[in-house]
Amino acid sequence: ARERADVYADLLPFEWYLFIVGLVGDETSTTFFERASLGIVETFDVGLDRTTTGGPVSQLRVPGCGTYDFSYDAATGHLSSYTYAPGFGLGPGDACVPNDAGTP
Repeated sequence: ARERADVYADLLPFEWYLFIVGLVGDETSTTFFERASLGIVETFDVGLDRTTTGGPVSQLRVPGCGTYDFSYDAATGHLSSYTYAPGFGLGPGDACVPNDAGTP
């Protein structure tokens, strides 16, 4: 039980982030904001999937970064794990920079 509590505690901030993304996004996309120079902000369309209509976010597709898949605990509904598939040309440890070069 202790190990499970540790995993949940580690994922809790990410779960809140996904809740906000799901809240402000529509069913299939949301907007990410990236700070640019001189106070000009760039926006990027990010594709998303949900577990059910209006449900939690199950996948984010960030152009220039890759795809993030999320799993939720069936009993509690809390985020239980996630995986990341880097975008084209990125390795697992490379920093991603969102761009509008592809479709989300």
